[in-house]
Amino acid sequence: MVYKHTQRSYLTIPFVILLAFLTFNPMSGDQTAWPHLAVVAFLAVAVLLFSTLTVKIVNGNLIWHFTLDFWKKSVPVSEIKKHEVVRNNWYYGWGIRKIRHGWLYNIYGLDPIELQLSGGRVIRIGTDEPGTLSRTIDAAIAAKA
Repeated sequence: MVYKHTQRSYLTIPFVILLAFLTFNPMSGDQTAWPHLAVVAFLAVAVLLFSTLTVKIVNGNLIWHFTLDFWKKSVPVSEIKKHEVVRNNWYYGWGIRKIRHGWLYNIYGLDPIELQLSGGRVIRIGTDEPGTLSRTIDAAIAAKA
């Protein structure tokens, strides 16, 4: 069974452009503005890295990563004890973060898949097609059984 889906965050590029306009004005001639450019450049790279989240199921492994294979993680589907579509609190935000129950990997939206793994670990993976991913995980687990 092979599954691959890439979710894109369309808010990231406008965010960087807005941030650049708010923090840096190269026409001002102010030499102190250059540190702002460094901050904007750093944020632009960070936003680029978190602009897509790809989730794959290949050879019995659930794999997820951000743009350019950044922060690539995987878990064998045989380790998934339970999974369900859940609702994130708005303040969980986006990116990679420790949340109350485990870890969250998300770029947009509030409806991730929560994986409860053998050993007690909990991982939430953001997706814009939670139903399809949940059914695909079910099929992958059944194929491994």
